[in-house]
Amino acid sequence: MMAAQRHFLGWDAPVVDKVREYLIPHAPETAVDLRQTLVLVPTRQAGRRLRETLTVYCSRHGVDLSAPVLRTPLGLLNSEAGPVASRIDTLAVWTSLLHRIEVEHFSAIFPNLTVDRDFQWALCTAQLLQSLRDELAEHGLTAEAVVTTAREQLEEYERWDDIARLEAAFVSQLESNHGLRDPSRELLRQARAPRLEDGCERIVVACVPDPSPIALLALEAIAGHVPVTILVHAPETFSSTFDAWGRPITAYWKSSHVDVPDAARSILLASSPSAQGELVAAVLERDGTGPGDVAIGVPDSAVIPHLEAVVSERGVPTYDAAGAPFSRHPVYRLLQDYANLVADRSYRSFAALLRNADVLDHLLQSQWIPPGAVLTELDRLHTRHMPETVEDVLKRLARTHSNPEDTYPALAAAVAALRTVLTVPRDGAAGHPVRQLLQEVYSTRRLHPGAPDDDEFQSAADGIDEALHLVATGCVPSLGFSPGESLELVLRHLGAIRYPVDRPAGAIDLQGWLELHWDDAPLLIITGMNEGAVPGRHTNTAFLPDSLRQVLGMRTNDDRFARDIYLLTAMIESRRAAGHVYLVAGKCGIDGEPLHPSRLLLQCPDDELPSRARRLFGAPDDVRPSVPSSVSFTLRPWVPAVRDSAKWRPVSLPVTAFQDYLRCPFRFYLKHVLHMERLADTKREMDALDFGSLLHEALARMSADPEMRECTSEPTLERFLLSAVDSWLEQRFGPSLPFRIEVQRDSARDRLAAAAPVLVQETLAGWEPVLWESSMEMECGSALVRGRVDRVDRHRHTGQIRILDYKTSEAAETPQKRHLATPTGETRPYALVEVGEKQRRWIDLQLPLYILMAGTQFGPDAEISAGYFTLPAETDETGVQVWGDLTPDQLGAALECANGVVEDIRGHRFWPPTEKIPNDDFESMFPGATSAFLDHEGFTQFLEGWQP
Repeated sequence: MMAAQRHFLGWDAPVVDKVREYLIPHAPETAVDLRQTLVLVPTRQAGRRLRETLTVYCSRHGVDLSAPVLRTPLGLLNSEAGPVASRIDTLAVWTSLLHRIEVEHFSAIFPNLTVDRDFQWALCTAQLLQSLRDELAEHGLTAEAVVTTAREQLEEYERWDDIARLEAAFVSQLESNHGLRDPSRELLRQARAPRLEDGCERIVVACVPDPSPIALLALEAIAGHVPVTILVHAPETFSSTFDAWGRPITAYWKSSHVDVPDAARSILLASSPSAQGELVAAVLERDGTGPGDVAIGVPDSAVIPHLEAVVSERGVPTYDAAGAPFSRHPVYRLLQDYANLVADRSYRSFAALLRNADVLDHLLQSQWIPPGAVLTELDRLHTRHMPETVEDVLKRLARTHSNPEDTYPALAAAVAALRTVLTVPRDGAAGHPVRQLLQEVYSTRRLHPGAPDDDEFQSAADGIDEALHLVATGCVPSLGFSPGESLELVLRHLGAIRYPVDRPAGAIDLQGWLELHWDDAPLLIITGMNEGAVPGRHTNTAFLPDSLRQVLGMRTNDDRFARDIYLLTAMIESRRAAGHVYLVAGKCGIDGEPLHPSRLLLQCPDDELPSRARRLFGAPDDVRPSVPSSVSFTLRPWVPAVRDSAKWRPVSLPVTAFQDYLRCPFRFYLKHVLHMERLADTKREMDALDFGSLLHEALARMSADPEMRECTSEPTLERFLLSAVDSWLEQRFGPSLPFRIEVQRDSARDRLAAAAPVLVQETLAGWEPVLWESSMEMECGSALVRGRVDRVDRHRHTGQIRILDYKTSEAAETPQKRHLATPTGETRPYALVEVGEKQRRWIDLQLPLYILMAGTQFGPDAEISAGYFTLPAETDETGVQVWGDLTPDQLGAALECANGVVEDIRGHRFWPPTEKIPNDDFESMFPGATSAFLDHEGFTQFLEGWQP
């Protein structure tokens, strides 16, 4: 057998230049023909860089190049004999098998299994087991081989025996039922009998410090009849520190020091992923190099989006040579939204699909349905009816309503346009419904070749098309998966891979750890220098701890650590004469969790270690002063160029508006002038307004029924009220109530059951309702004030009039407490009122204004009082509370206050705000002091711009 020959290149220049120099050692005068040479490179990106370097070199000398064959070591294993299962087929068969097995026969791997063995469990477990098999196969092993060769050393033999039996069942099902080869075993077979292209005269392993063991198995078989040369990017003096395959010897390299030039300047610490991007941008600006002279390393992929954003803001595009993850593309998110809808048919999934930007754009472009109208109506429908399923939405939209609040024209049009998408497919093939979805949603999109977004869309669409083709033509249709499950297989497959993107002109490459070694840029900035990224962690540690890896001859964490020390050393040494390497470690991750600096940064002499540790565990280089949270900008209202004196001068106001203005003039402006309201589909139960409407409706129905408003039988009245509750709830939410609504229904029934005897006592005392849900109005200053009273009673014997407002708050409150409060420094003079010997301020005018309104209807001589009918959660406090000491002077003060409010509103006096108020609808907009969020002077000018 012919042994592979090692050749040391030195590391005084980048590895790609050194390999080029080996392949073309002298300036060529004639065409260079390397077609008979197979060059194995560590990554595909390394192969692209080598090809580019060879081409440029030959072009510079005016000769043609016949390029060598470039592959990664695993590229040796490329036999196409027989049909091999795709990744989707493999995942599907595993999932089907795990869903059908009797877990008690595999109790060592599934002990005391308590989770539901549903599709998601089977799919996740399938990924875990296949990932384990992939790693074993890369080392030339199977689960069966582990059990056979390491039986005595296995601490958990029974668990591995279960895995081996599951593996055997999987392979049998794949090959016998579907006629497909197992990709893991196919890899082993190819490694034992590798095949080379005809004409291959030599193999050059070009500086691959960590080749897959199974690739080395293939190389051993090939080296018997084809010369194999191992290139090592290091000086000859280091020959004893590399093995026969050019791999760093762990015992030496794991204790080697990394000599970082000017470490105090070269090692940087950033507080967050965004701060890492800021430090990179600062280095680029300071060093003033062009994109072709810079390479940026991103061994931690979580840093990439932040790095891209920050660097792009400086006008420098970036390029991730690994491609873009499918999971970040809008088409993938559309498929994810659709998969969720197909899987559970819930309202939440329906709303997510309808909120998808591509779906909204499709509705606008194809049907002219405004997205704003759709989303507003969607929020309103959920707020009012809280549907739980798609079917609940469809039934609600199919109803005819006279109430404008229950009509949803834009939403109904959107649902009609998406009717085929919302229909559950009958068969289990994912291809048809998904393709129909994509064709429909993107039917109006036009692609323009050369436009970056459109080219990327095409690239992602091709990848999705390929995945759907694999599903349709593989074994998935025969396994009986539902459409949602088949689509989930597609999504899991796509979520683990990337699609290619074009490199923008003048872009700086963002490269992974192994690709960085092959970049020849003189300035190298490596971010994410943290444990877990450099050195990276092995997967499957639950099955393959380092102790077992050593027994099985697999690569260990120490091996990876040693390799990474060598790589960093090589990158530094190749730039020591001309260039520089910056190393950026993060102090915290995306979610604020603390990160540990890479051990590579601590591989220094003992006398340097204390200062290096203080550097890496100290304050980050981007540290900012600790300041309280604050807003980064203030709202600056537009000042109208043309002053419109008629702009929002109300001719009528609801009586409830006075409370809003007295609570806070600025929030009144947001609510009543800008008509801002909180709409969202996060509501899971009736809010206070819904609950109050329920009780109001039941009591209004009682008052409208001639028999019930005179009823003196508590059981009869209670049955009527409870029936009214059930009727209202069914009309609003449908016959099947969500659990939380059922709980609230029980609370409403309890409150009305407590109200029934009080109502009977009031009837026996002579009070009878003469008006209910009745509108009243009165002139107030220069506006008409409107009110809708819940109930007006007249006493049979005395003729007294009593206005009652139903209150359904948690605790009973007196009318005085809800209308009056202690004055503050911001209280306007017209809001002050004398109560007894104390000065108070109005915070609500509802009951006084009701009394004044009723006076215009029942006459000036009518004896009118007002109060609350309280229906609190503590039902023993249910009853009537009349404001008995409300004097004529106080009524006059209330009218004066109302006039003042009207004039202030018409004068556009909406400042200053009340900083904190209870039950603030705008709290999410102004989490701190309200005045801090708004440019006060600009808002004042804006309001003055309305003045005539």
